[in-house]
Amino acid sequence: MEKINLLLFCIYNNTDTNWLDDVFDVEKVVLSEIVDIDGSNGIAIQNITDYVGWDYIVIPINQDDRDDVVELFEELNIPFSKCMYIINGDLVINDFQLIKEYLNPVYRMQQEYKSGVRKIINEARSKQEYCWIFVGTDYKSIRRIFRDFGIVDNTCSFFIDPLSSNPVKSLKDMLEKMHDKLTNVYTIPCFIIYARVLDAYPYLDKVLKAFFPMARLFLYYGDLVTKHGNTPDLVKKKEFEDVFTFDKFQAQKYGIKYLRMPYCMHPDVKKNHSDIRYDCVYVGEGKGRLATIIKVYEKLTSMGMLCGFYVYGVDEFDKKYDGEIIYNKWLEYDELLEIEDSANIILEVMQDIDNTYSPTIRYAESKFLHKKLLTNCNEFKNCIDNNVIYYDNPDEIKAYKLMEPYEDHECDYSKMFSVETMIKNIKKQIEF
Repeated sequence: MEKINLLLFCIYNNTDTNWLDDVFDVEKVVLSEIVDIDGSNGIAIQNITDYVGWDYIVIPINQDDRDDVVELFEELNIPFSKCMYIINGDLVINDFQLIKEYLNPVYRMQQEYKSGVRKIINEARSKQEYCWIFVGTDYKSIRRIFRDFGIVDNTCSFFIDPLSSNPVKSLKDMLEKMHDKLTNVYTIPCFIIYARVLDAYPYLDKVLKAFFPMARLFLYYGDLVTKHGNTPDLVKKKEFEDVFTFDKFQAQKYGIKYLRMPYCMHPDVKKNHSDIRYDCVYVGEGKGRLATIIKVYEKLTSMGMLCGFYVYGVDEFDKKYDGEIIYNKWLEYDELLEIEDSANIILEVMQDIDNTYSPTIRYAESKFLHKKLLTNCNEFKNCIDNNVIYYDNPDEIKAYKLMEPYEDHECDYSKMFSVETMIKNIKKQIEF
Protein backbone atom coordinates (compact mmCIF):
# COMPACT_ATOMS: atom_id res chain seq x y z
CA MET A 1 0.00 0.00 0.00
CA GLU A 2 1.35 3.40 -0.96
CA LYS A 3 2.00 5.62 1.97
CA ILE A 4 -0.31 8.58 2.51
CA ASN A 5 1.08 12.08 2.70
CA LEU A 6 0.45 13.25 6.24
CA LEU A 7 0.93 16.59 7.90
CA LEU A 8 0.74 15.98 11.63
CA PHE A 9 -0.28 18.84 13.88
CA CYS A 10 0.68 18.28 17.51
CA ILE A 11 0.01 20.43 20.53
CA TYR A 12 3.34 19.69 22.20
CA ASN A 13 6.81 18.75 21.02
CA ASN A 14 6.80 15.55 23.06
CA THR A 15 3.74 14.04 21.33
CA ASP A 16 4.67 10.48 20.39
CA THR A 17 4.36 10.02 16.60
CA ASN A 18 6.68 7.08 15.93
CA TRP A 19 3.77 4.71 15.52
CA LEU A 20 2.64 6.60 12.37
CA ASP A 21 5.85 6.14 10.39
CA ASP A 22 4.99 2.72 8.96
CA VAL A 23 1.83 3.99 7.28
CA PHE A 24 2.47 7.66 6.51
CA ASP A 25 5.09 9.95 5.12
CA VAL A 26 4.95 12.27 8.08
CA GLU A 27 5.89 15.88 8.52
CA LYS A 28 5.36 16.97 12.10
CA VAL A 29 4.38 20.52 13.00
CA VAL A 30 3.93 21.70 16.57
CA LEU A 31 0.68 23.60 16.63
CA SER A 32 1.67 25.92 19.48
CA GLU A 33 4.45 27.30 17.27
CA ILE A 34 2.09 28.42 14.49
CA VAL A 35 -1.25 29.08 16.13
CA ASP A 36 -2.24 31.01 19.21
CA ILE A 37 -4.45 28.53 21.09
CA ASP A 38 -6.34 31.49 22.54
CA GLY A 39 -7.60 32.45 19.11
CA SER A 40 -5.16 34.91 17.51
CA ASN A 41 -4.76 33.06 14.22
CA GLY A 42 -3.62 35.79 11.80
CA ILE A 43 0.04 34.84 11.56
CA ALA A 44 -0.81 31.16 11.73
CA ILE A 45 -2.99 31.36 8.63
CA GLN A 46 -0.11 32.77 6.58
CA ASN A 47 2.16 29.98 7.74
CA ILE A 48 -0.25 27.11 7.53
CA THR A 49 -1.30 27.81 3.92
CA ASP A 50 2.08 26.45 2.87
CA TYR A 51 0.81 23.01 3.87
CA VAL A 52 -2.47 22.99 1.92
CA GLY A 53 -2.54 19.94 -0.35
CA TRP A 54 -1.40 17.55 2.32
CA ASP A 55 -3.58 14.97 3.98
CA TYR A 56 -4.24 16.00 7.55
CA ILE A 57 -4.44 14.40 10.93
CA VAL A 58 -4.73 16.48 14.10
CA ILE A 59 -3.81 15.32 17.59
CA PRO A 60 -5.04 17.78 20.20
CA ILE A 61 -4.87 17.09 23.92
CA ASN A 62 -8.36 18.25 24.79
CA GLN A 63 -11.66 19.39 23.35
CA ASP A 64 -10.92 23.11 23.71
CA ASP A 65 -7.78 22.88 21.58
CA ARG A 66 -9.57 20.73 19.02
CA ASP A 67 -12.23 23.39 18.56
CA ASP A 68 -9.56 26.02 17.88
CA VAL A 69 -8.00 23.79 15.23
CA VAL A 70 -11.38 23.16 13.59
CA GLU A 71 -12.07 26.89 13.42
CA LEU A 72 -8.68 27.48 11.84
CA PHE A 73 -9.22 24.78 9.22
CA GLU A 74 -12.62 26.24 8.35
CA GLU A 75 -10.99 29.62 7.67
CA LEU A 76 -8.54 27.91 5.31
CA ASN A 77 -11.25 25.91 3.50
CA ILE A 78 -9.44 22.68 4.26
CA PRO A 79 -11.86 19.76 3.63
CA PHE A 80 -12.76 17.85 6.74
CA SER A 81 -12.51 14.60 4.87
CA LYS A 82 -8.82 15.12 5.38
CA CYS A 83 -9.10 15.60 9.14
CA MET A 84 -9.50 13.20 11.97
CA TYR A 85 -8.73 13.55 15.62
CA ILE A 86 -6.95 11.18 17.90
CA ILE A 87 -7.23 11.77 21.64
CA ASN A 88 -5.23 9.37 23.84
CA GLY A 89 -5.21 6.67 21.19
CA ASP A 90 -8.98 6.72 20.54
CA LEU A 91 -10.23 7.69 17.09
CA VAL A 92 -12.84 10.45 17.21
CA ILE A 93 -14.86 10.41 13.96
CA ASN A 94 -17.03 13.26 12.77
CA ASP A 95 -19.60 13.40 9.95
CA PHE A 96 -17.04 14.65 7.44
CA GLN A 97 -14.84 11.58 7.80
CA LEU A 98 -16.96 8.92 6.14
CA ILE A 99 -15.12 8.87 2.80
CA LYS A 100 -14.13 5.21 2.72
CA GLU A 101 -11.43 5.54 0.06
CA TYR A 102 -9.48 7.74 2.45
CA LEU A 103 -10.50 6.38 5.82
CA ASN A 104 -10.10 2.66 5.19
CA PRO A 105 -6.29 2.49 5.27
CA VAL A 106 -6.14 5.10 8.01
CA TYR A 107 -8.81 3.37 10.06
CA ARG A 108 -7.11 0.02 9.58
CA MET A 109 -3.84 1.51 10.76
CA GLN A 110 -5.58 3.11 13.71
CA GLN A 111 -7.23 -0.15 14.74
CA GLU A 112 -3.84 -1.85 14.61
CA TYR A 113 -2.43 0.89 16.81
CA LYS A 114 -5.32 0.59 19.25
CA SER A 115 -4.76 -3.17 19.33
CA GLY A 116 -1.14 -2.47 20.20
CA VAL A 117 -2.26 -0.18 23.02
CA ARG A 118 -4.67 -2.83 24.26
CA LYS A 119 -1.87 -5.39 24.18
CA ILE A 120 0.29 -3.11 26.33
CA ILE A 121 -2.63 -2.51 28.67
CA ASN A 122 -3.47 -6.22 28.92
CA GLU A 123 0.17 -7.06 29.62
CA ALA A 124 0.21 -4.38 32.31
CA ARG A 125 -2.96 -5.83 33.82
CA SER A 126 -1.54 -9.35 33.81
CA LYS A 127 1.60 -8.09 35.55
CA GLN A 128 -0.46 -5.95 37.94
CA GLU A 129 1.36 -2.85 36.73
CA TYR A 130 -0.62 0.12 37.99
CA CYS A 131 0.12 3.74 38.63
CA TRP A 132 -1.71 5.08 41.69
CA ILE A 133 -2.71 8.73 41.47
CA PHE A 134 -4.17 10.73 44.34
CA VAL A 135 -6.23 13.81 43.42
CA GLY A 136 -6.84 16.03 46.44
CA THR A 137 -7.79 19.52 47.52
CA ASP A 138 -4.97 22.04 47.40
CA TYR A 139 -4.68 22.55 51.16
CA LYS A 140 -1.42 22.23 53.09
CA SER A 141 -2.89 19.63 55.44
CA ILE A 142 -4.04 17.40 52.57
CA ARG A 143 -0.77 17.83 50.71
CA ARG A 144 1.16 16.77 53.80
CA ILE A 145 -1.11 13.89 54.84
CA PHE A 146 -0.95 12.38 51.33
CA ARG A 147 2.63 13.49 50.69
CA ASP A 148 3.92 9.96 50.02
CA PHE A 149 1.91 9.73 46.82
CA GLY A 150 4.77 10.67 44.52
CA ILE A 151 7.50 9.32 46.78
CA VAL A 152 6.41 5.68 46.77
CA ASP A 153 7.13 3.89 43.48
CA ASN A 154 4.36 4.00 40.85
CA THR A 155 2.46 6.76 42.64
CA CYS A 156 1.93 10.46 42.07
CA SER A 157 -0.44 13.18 43.22
CA PHE A 158 -2.23 16.24 41.89
CA PHE A 159 -3.97 18.95 43.88
CA ILE A 160 -6.64 21.44 42.86
CA ASP A 161 -8.24 24.43 44.55
CA PRO A 162 -11.87 23.57 45.47
CA LEU A 163 -12.68 27.28 45.84
CA SER A 164 -11.07 28.46 42.61
CA SER A 165 -12.49 31.67 41.12
CA ASN A 166 -11.88 30.13 37.69
CA PRO A 167 -12.64 26.41 38.07
CA VAL A 168 -12.44 25.72 34.33
CA LYS A 169 -8.89 27.06 34.17
CA SER A 170 -7.91 25.22 37.37
CA LEU A 171 -9.19 21.94 35.96
CA LYS A 172 -7.49 22.52 32.61
CA ASP A 173 -4.18 23.32 34.33
CA MET A 174 -4.38 20.12 36.37
CA LEU A 175 -5.22 18.04 33.29
CA GLU A 176 -2.24 19.47 31.42
CA LYS A 177 0.01 18.49 34.34
CA MET A 178 -1.51 15.00 34.27
CA HIS A 179 -0.94 14.82 30.52
CA ASP A 180 2.72 15.75 30.88
CA LYS A 181 3.21 13.30 33.75
CA LEU A 182 1.25 10.31 32.46
CA THR A 183 1.45 10.42 28.65
CA ASN A 184 4.32 7.95 28.36
CA VAL A 185 3.43 5.85 31.39
CA TYR A 186 2.39 2.40 30.13
CA THR A 187 0.67 1.27 33.29
CA ILE A 188 -2.99 1.37 34.24
CA PRO A 189 -3.79 4.70 35.96
CA CYS A 190 -5.78 4.22 39.15
CA PHE A 191 -7.17 7.52 40.42
CA ILE A 192 -8.09 7.95 44.09
CA ILE A 193 -10.26 11.07 44.11
CA TYR A 194 -10.72 12.90 47.41
CA ALA A 195 -14.45 13.49 47.79
CA ARG A 196 -14.02 17.22 48.41
CA VAL A 197 -12.61 17.51 44.90
CA LEU A 198 -15.69 15.87 43.38
CA ASP A 199 -17.91 18.29 45.33
CA ALA A 200 -16.15 21.19 43.61
CA TYR A 201 -15.73 19.52 40.19
CA PRO A 202 -18.75 17.20 39.81
CA TYR A 203 -17.84 16.10 36.27
CA LEU A 204 -14.25 15.21 37.07
CA ASP A 205 -14.93 11.49 36.67
CA LYS A 206 -16.15 11.94 33.09
CA VAL A 207 -13.25 14.24 32.23
CA LEU A 208 -10.68 11.75 33.54
CA LYS A 209 -12.35 8.90 31.67
CA ALA A 210 -12.26 10.97 28.46
CA PHE A 211 -8.56 11.70 28.90
CA PHE A 212 -7.61 8.27 30.27
CA PRO A 213 -10.12 5.71 28.89
CA MET A 214 -8.38 2.77 30.60
CA ALA A 215 -8.29 4.46 34.01
CA ARG A 216 -9.85 3.00 37.12
CA LEU A 217 -11.51 5.57 39.37
CA PHE A 218 -12.09 5.34 43.13
CA LEU A 219 -13.67 7.92 45.43
CA TYR A 220 -12.47 8.46 48.99
CA TYR A 221 -14.48 10.16 51.74
CA GLY A 222 -12.06 11.68 54.24
CA ASP A 223 -14.96 13.23 56.19
CA LEU A 224 -18.51 12.22 57.05
CA VAL A 225 -20.68 11.52 54.02
CA THR A 226 -23.23 14.07 55.22
CA LYS A 227 -20.56 16.78 54.93
CA HIS A 228 -20.29 16.23 51.19
CA GLY A 229 -22.43 17.26 48.24
CA ASN A 230 -22.06 13.87 46.55
CA THR A 231 -23.72 11.01 48.42
CA PRO A 232 -22.72 7.39 47.65
CA ASP A 233 -26.02 6.89 45.78
CA LEU A 234 -25.12 9.74 43.44
CA VAL A 235 -21.53 8.60 43.12
CA LYS A 236 -22.55 5.09 42.07
CA LYS A 237 -24.22 6.61 39.00
CA LYS A 238 -20.90 8.10 37.94
CA GLU A 239 -17.74 6.54 36.51
CA PHE A 240 -16.31 5.36 39.83
CA GLU A 241 -15.49 1.70 40.18
CA ASP A 242 -15.86 1.79 43.95
CA VAL A 243 -16.24 4.13 46.91
CA PHE A 244 -14.28 4.16 50.19
CA THR A 245 -14.58 5.97 53.51
CA PHE A 246 -12.29 6.50 56.50
CA ASP A 247 -15.07 5.35 58.87
CA LYS A 248 -16.27 1.77 59.43
CA PHE A 249 -19.78 2.78 60.56
CA GLN A 250 -20.23 5.04 57.53
CA ALA A 251 -19.09 2.17 55.29
CA GLN A 252 -21.76 -0.13 56.71
CA LYS A 253 -24.47 2.53 56.70
CA TYR A 254 -23.98 3.56 53.06
CA GLY A 255 -22.91 0.22 51.57
CA ILE A 256 -19.39 1.38 50.70
CA LYS A 257 -15.95 0.14 51.72
CA TYR A 258 -13.75 1.05 54.68
CA LEU A 259 -10.20 2.26 54.04
CA ARG A 260 -7.89 3.74 56.67
CA MET A 261 -6.59 7.17 55.74
CA PRO A 262 -2.81 7.15 55.25
CA TYR A 263 -0.56 9.48 57.15
CA CYS A 264 3.06 10.52 56.91
CA MET A 265 4.87 12.36 59.67
CA HIS A 266 7.51 14.52 58.09
CA PRO A 267 11.14 14.75 59.23
CA ASP A 268 10.93 18.53 59.58
CA VAL A 269 8.46 18.18 62.47
CA LYS A 270 10.59 18.49 65.60
CA LYS A 271 9.58 16.37 68.55
CA ASN A 272 11.21 18.26 71.43
CA HIS A 273 9.38 16.69 74.34
CA SER A 274 11.27 18.74 76.92
CA ASP A 275 9.41 21.83 75.73
CA ILE A 276 6.01 20.86 77.14
CA ARG A 277 3.63 23.79 77.63
CA TYR A 278 0.31 21.99 78.06
CA ASP A 279 -1.07 18.90 79.69
CA CYS A 280 -3.72 18.54 76.98
CA VAL A 281 -4.44 20.28 73.67
CA TYR A 282 -7.36 20.35 71.27
CA VAL A 283 -7.20 21.90 67.80
CA GLY A 284 -10.22 21.68 65.53
CA GLU A 285 -13.66 22.87 64.57
CA GLY A 286 -16.65 23.08 66.84
CA LYS A 287 -18.58 21.13 64.18
CA GLY A 288 -21.55 20.26 66.37
CA ARG A 289 -19.31 19.01 69.18
CA LEU A 290 -18.68 22.26 71.04
CA ALA A 291 -20.72 21.17 74.07
CA THR A 292 -18.51 18.11 74.53
CA ILE A 293 -15.34 20.15 74.05
CA ILE A 294 -16.47 22.55 76.79
CA LYS A 295 -17.32 19.68 79.17
CA VAL A 296 -13.90 18.09 78.66
CA TYR A 297 -12.24 21.47 79.21
CA GLU A 298 -14.15 21.96 82.46
CA LYS A 299 -13.26 18.48 83.67
CA LEU A 300 -9.55 18.78 82.89
CA THR A 301 -9.16 22.26 84.37
CA SER A 302 -10.99 21.15 87.52
CA MET A 303 -8.18 18.59 87.94
CA GLY A 304 -5.61 21.38 87.68
CA MET A 305 -4.51 20.50 84.15
CA LEU A 306 -3.24 23.19 81.80
CA CYS A 307 -5.19 23.10 78.53
CA GLY A 308 -4.48 24.66 75.15
CA PHE A 309 -7.77 24.56 73.25
CA TYR A 310 -8.03 26.11 69.76
CA VAL A 311 -11.59 25.91 68.47
CA TYR A 312 -12.74 27.51 65.23
CA GLY A 313 -16.07 27.89 63.48
CA VAL A 314 -17.79 29.13 66.66
CA ASP A 315 -20.41 31.91 66.79
CA GLU A 316 -19.81 34.85 69.11
CA PHE A 317 -22.63 33.97 71.52
CA ASP A 318 -21.30 30.38 71.89
CA LYS A 319 -17.80 31.39 73.04
CA LYS A 320 -17.74 30.05 76.59
CA TYR A 321 -14.48 30.66 78.49
CA ASP A 322 -13.44 33.11 75.80
CA GLY A 323 -9.86 34.19 76.48
CA GLU A 324 -9.01 30.85 78.09
CA ILE A 325 -10.13 28.87 75.06
CA ILE A 326 -8.80 30.41 71.84
CA TYR A 327 -11.63 30.74 69.34
CA ASN A 328 -11.61 31.14 65.56
CA LYS A 329 -7.87 31.44 65.16
CA TRP A 330 -6.99 29.57 62.00
CA LEU A 331 -3.77 27.58 62.24
CA GLU A 332 -1.66 26.23 59.41
CA TYR A 333 -1.09 22.50 59.67
CA ASP A 334 2.54 22.98 60.72
CA GLU A 335 1.36 25.19 63.57
CA LEU A 336 -1.21 22.60 64.59
CA LEU A 337 1.49 19.94 64.85
CA GLU A 338 3.74 22.24 66.87
CA ILE A 339 0.93 22.86 69.38
CA GLU A 340 0.18 19.13 69.65
CA ASP A 341 3.86 18.40 70.14
CA SER A 342 3.96 20.88 73.04
CA ALA A 343 1.50 18.78 75.10
CA ASN A 344 1.43 15.39 76.78
CA ILE A 345 -2.10 14.56 75.61
CA ILE A 346 -4.02 15.20 72.38
CA LEU A 347 -7.80 15.45 72.69
CA GLU A 348 -10.05 13.94 70.03
CA VAL A 349 -13.77 14.77 70.08
CA MET A 350 -15.83 12.99 67.44
CA GLN A 351 -18.50 14.78 65.46
CA ASP A 352 -21.86 13.03 65.12
CA ILE A 353 -20.77 10.38 67.61
CA ASP A 354 -23.83 8.18 66.95
CA ASN A 355 -22.96 7.84 63.26
CA THR A 356 -19.21 7.32 63.41
CA TYR A 357 -16.91 4.56 64.57
CA SER A 358 -13.34 5.14 63.35
CA PRO A 359 -10.86 7.73 64.62
CA THR A 360 -9.88 10.98 62.93
CA ILE A 361 -6.36 11.98 61.90
CA ARG A 362 -5.70 12.92 65.55
CA TYR A 363 -5.07 9.25 66.26
CA ALA A 364 -2.29 9.03 63.68
CA GLU A 365 -0.79 12.30 64.89
CA SER A 366 -0.71 11.02 68.47
CA LYS A 367 1.16 7.89 67.40
CA PHE A 368 3.79 9.69 65.33
CA LEU A 369 4.28 12.41 67.95
CA HIS A 370 4.35 9.86 70.81
CA LYS A 371 1.47 11.45 72.71
CA LYS A 372 -1.40 9.98 74.67
CA LEU A 373 -4.80 10.29 73.03
CA LEU A 374 -7.92 11.24 75.00
CA THR A 375 -10.86 10.26 72.81
CA ASN A 376 -14.55 9.39 72.69
CA CYS A 377 -14.12 7.43 69.44
CA ASN A 378 -16.29 4.31 69.51
CA GLU A 379 -13.52 2.13 68.10
CA PHE A 380 -11.55 2.56 71.34
CA LYS A 381 -14.26 1.55 73.82
CA ASN A 382 -12.41 -1.65 74.65
CA CYS A 383 -8.93 -0.53 73.67
CA ILE A 384 -6.04 -2.22 75.50
CA ASP A 385 -3.51 0.40 74.40
CA ASN A 386 -2.64 2.37 77.55
CA ASN A 387 -1.74 5.36 75.42
CA VAL A 388 -5.37 5.68 74.30
CA ILE A 389 -7.79 6.88 76.99
CA TYR A 390 -11.43 6.40 76.10
CA TYR A 391 -14.24 8.46 77.63
CA ASP A 392 -17.98 8.31 77.03
CA ASN A 393 -18.97 10.95 79.56
CA PRO A 394 -16.33 13.67 80.22
CA ASP A 395 -17.22 13.57 83.94
CA GLU A 396 -15.87 10.00 84.07
CA ILE A 397 -12.34 10.92 82.90
CA LYS A 398 -9.85 9.63 85.52
CA ALA A 399 -6.91 11.82 86.50
CA TYR A 400 -4.56 8.90 87.19
CA LYS A 401 -4.91 7.63 83.61
CA LEU A 402 -3.97 11.03 82.29
CA MET A 403 -0.91 11.25 84.52
CA GLU A 404 0.58 7.90 83.47
CA PRO A 405 3.59 8.33 81.15
CA TYR A 406 3.49 7.44 77.47
CA GLU A 407 4.39 3.82 76.82
CA ASP A 408 6.62 3.11 73.83
CA HIS A 409 5.45 0.18 71.71
CA GLU A 410 7.20 -1.78 68.98
CA CYS A 411 4.26 -1.42 66.58
CA ASP A 412 5.32 -0.08 63.16
CA TYR A 413 2.84 2.76 62.80
CA SER A 414 4.62 4.12 59.74
CA LYS A 415 3.69 0.91 57.92
CA MET A 416 0.15 0.88 59.32
CA PHE A 417 -0.54 4.39 57.98
CA SER A 418 1.54 4.09 54.81
CA VAL A 419 0.45 4.68 51.23
CA GLU A 420 1.62 1.15 50.41
CA THR A 421 -0.77 -0.26 53.02
CA MET A 422 -3.63 1.88 51.68
CA ILE A 423 -3.05 0.59 48.14
CA LYS A 424 -2.69 -2.99 49.39
CA ASN A 425 -6.03 -2.71 51.20
CA ILE A 426 -7.74 -1.37 48.07
CA LYS A 427 -6.43 -4.36 46.12
CA LYS A 428 -7.75 -6.73 48.79
CA GLN A 429 -11.27 -5.37 48.32
CA ILE A 430 -11.26 -4.85 44.55
CA GLU A 431 -10.56 -7.34 41.74
CA PHE A 432 -7.16 -6.57 40.24
